[in-house]
Order: sequence, then C-alpha cells, then structure tokens
Amino acid sequence: MAHASAATLVLVCRSLRHLLEAGLALPQAWQQLAQKGPKPFRQLARTVAASLKQGESLESALQPWTSRLPAFFTAAITVGERTGRLPEVLHELEQAFEFQMELRRQFWSRISWPLLQLLAAVLVLALFIWLLGVIESVAGRSPISLFGLKGESGALIFLIATAALTLGPYLVLRYFFARGQHSVAVHRALLQLPVIGGALQALAEARFAQALAVALDAGLVVHEAAELALLATGNPAFADWAARVRKQTRRGQPLSEALTATGLLTHDFLTVLSVAEAAGSEPDALRRHAQQRYQQAADQLRLCTNIAAGAVWLLVAIFIATLIVRLFTQYVETINLFLDSPL
Repeated sequence: MAHASAATLVLVCRSLRHLLEAGLALPQAWQQLAQKGPKPFRQLARTVAASLKQGESLESALQPWTSRLPAFFTAAITVGERTGRLPEVLHELEQAFEFQMELRRQFWSRISWPLLQLLAAVLVLALFIWLLGVIESVAGRSPISLFGLKGESGALIFLIATAALTLGPYLVLRYFFARGQHSVAVHRALLQLPVIGGALQALAEARFAQALAVALDAGLVVHEAAELALLATGNPAFADWAARVRKQTRRGQPLSEALTATGLLTHDFLTVLSVAEAAGSEPDALRRHAQQRYQQAADQLRLCTNIAAGAVWLLVAIFIATLIVRLFTQYVETINLFLDSPL
C-alpha cells in the first residue's frame, strides 16, 4: 500500500467512527473496513483486523504500517484507544484531514495558473533556443544565442538546468524529511522561517492542544498524555521532545514548565496551560486554544500560498525580461558590427 492520502483517511475515520458508534467491536469494525472501506486501505485494514482478533492492541496492530500512515494519525489513534474515546478522536481526525484537504485545494487553485505560465515560458524559451540552432544550420551562422545556447543540445541543457533549479530544493528537502534525525533538524529549521514557520508551528500546537485535551479529559495521567500529544502533532521537532517531557512530568514537574524547556510552544499557549492547570480546567481551555490556532494556521498557510504564487509570477517575469534584454543586446551588437565593418 502506498502512503495513505488525506482523502482516504477522511473516509477511513468517518466509516470507522460510524461502525463503532453503531456498537460493533473493534475487530469487526476493521473487518468491515477491509471489505467495504477505501480500496487503497483494504489490505492494511485486513491485516489490522486479523491482529485485533488475535488479541493485539490497535496500537501494536498499526505498528508495522507506521511508514505508510501519518504520525498524527497513529499517535491520535493511540490516544483514543488508551482513553476509551476512539470515536471522538476519529471525529477530530476526520475534521483535521478535511482541513488539510481544503488547504491543499486552496493552494493548488491559487498556484496552478502561475505554474502553467511558468511552464509555458520555459517551453517557449527552449523552443527559441532550438530555433536558433535551426537558423544556424540553414544560414550557416546565427548571430544570436540565448545564454550561449543554441540548437537541440542547448534546449536540452536549458530544460535540465531549469528543472534542477526549480525541483532540486524540493527533492533535497524530501530526502532529509525521510532521514530520521535529519528530519528533526530540518523541521526545527523550518519552524524558524518567517511565515511558513509560523504556519507549521500553529498547526503543530493546535494538534498538540487537541490531543492533550482528549487525553486529559479521559483521565490519562499527565506524563502519558503529554507524550502522546507531542507524538500526535506529526511534527518530528515536537515528537523529539516526547520522551524528555514524559520523564520530567513523571518526576512531578508541572507540564507547563516542562513544555517551556522545549522552546517550541508560544507564550500564549503556556500561559493558557498554566492558568488552566491551576484552575483544573485544562481540557476546555486546550480545546478553545486548539480552535484558535487552527484558524491562525489556516490564515498563515493562505499567506504562504499567496507568496508562492507571487514568486512564480516573478519567475515568469524574470524569464520574459531576460529574453527581451538578451535579444535586444545581441541585436544592437549585431547592428554595431555591421556598421563598423568596411563596405
């Protein structure tokens, strides 16, 4: 099975929640998913159902599939199972993945047209470079070149160089995201970036507050609730602190103080948590904060989308301006050479 998409997970969470609310036992619910759930998910559901029938926990049954599932999904499912509130957690997961899909739709709706224009500009320039080679083969020489490139080989070099410059950084990031400790370092660096860092931080904090509220509301001990909630963020920079925060809170340190040491959570969140700890109203305060942070994450990600669209427009303008300047400069040089040559 390939990595589960957000659309697939929305259907899985919704179906599983309805089955559990209808009174089916967990193994039977997963068996129903194996038979009637989303096709990309049926193999996984079949394996999980078999493990559950043998008496394994849902957490251990999902363990072999962690590379195919988002960390946010598996950690939240663990919270739901340990607290006995799996339907509630599934509902919150469903909303979270729907939110993710909506943000993705907004991103592609805003970025698709500029990307098409960029692709068209690159192809036009490649075609022009190829035509310069055709002119040279017919006329014997071509007084004009673009970046010193002409003909088929020049067009191919231009396309490869453009692809490397545009796709290279993305592929490098993807490589480091999949490399354990490197992934933690990369995510920590991303959290420090303007705009995108704020969006990622708001999203992780919202997930943390949401998972922590469910765990504490169900009566889970603080150190276990904090560990699971940090894992449920789906952000390696947060998850890397899970064991240390568990150890500190288990020794009796207040959760707000243990989380301050991470340097990952906002002052507003730590203040809300500290006040809620004193008042004994953590779940309600955390849920309200989670909703606020989800909205802030959405606003930040929309801003990131607008910036990305603007960057693509700028690339298109640079390609066009470069073409005009190069052609005009070489045109003027050709005329000057003609005027300076003896009659």
